[in-house]
Amino acid sequence: MTSTEDFGKWLASAMRDAGLDVDAQRGGGRNELAKRVGVAKSTVSRWLDGDALPRAEHFVSIADAVDAPISGLLRAAGIVDPDADETTSRPSRSPQQIVAELGITDPDDAEVILAMARRLKAHRAGRAADS
Repeated sequence: MTSTEDFGKWLASAMRDAGLDVDAQRGGGRNELAKRVGVAKSTVSRWLDGDALPRAEHFVSIADAVDAPISGLLRAAGIVDPDADETTSRPSRSPQQIVAELGITDPDDAEVILAMARRLKAHRAGRAADS
């Protein structure tokens, strides 16, 4: 199974858990998710059908929209190894160091990743404040 198919299954399950009607093509769940994330309904359908993965800039919005942990989304999308142990302690590296380690040299590509890191950090801080 491809990561796009895995992601589609994960998203369908997460949408059901969030009370969004995912099973009917004309169901409001696809429209509602599209609205919450800021994409077209056809984009949501491609994700659900396993034809495409979301762009990185949509990850946090999707997780928020279905009230799911971002780690589950990243695992389903094949970004994070599904067998990785989340409790394993790793030395802390800055997002800039990670970009360099990945060999990303294009400034626009690097900024996309750094912007996502900033957004995830702010999202995590917001959830911690809500606790």
